[in-house]
Amino acid sequence: MRTYTLRLTAGTISASAETGRATIAGLGNAERTRLARDHFNAKIEAYPLLDPSAARLDINDDGYFTEVVITYSVEGHPAYIFAGLLPLPESPYTYRQIIRNGGG
Repeated sequence: MRTYTLRLTAGTISASAETGRATIAGLGNAERTRLARDHFNAKIEAYPLLDPSAARLDINDDGYFTEVVITYSVEGHPAYIFAGLLPLPESPYTYRQIIRNGGG
């Protein structure tokens, strides 16, 4: 059971890192946001243990930094039948990547 929830966590972390990296090529706020959303929408289904409908993407871009936040709800996941009996991470999982925009 722990291995399964660890894989869910790892998938969410990986998705947030890849989505964050996708913003690097963007020249402005709108382009970085579009790149992140496009990448997230195209790749979230590639993670076999993640349910795309349970994942949410939020992007905050102030011009200096782009923050990509992926929230993944596991409340309806079969592993959580054992909540209270087994130590499981709290739902939702939230992972963020912060990318500095531009140079130095």
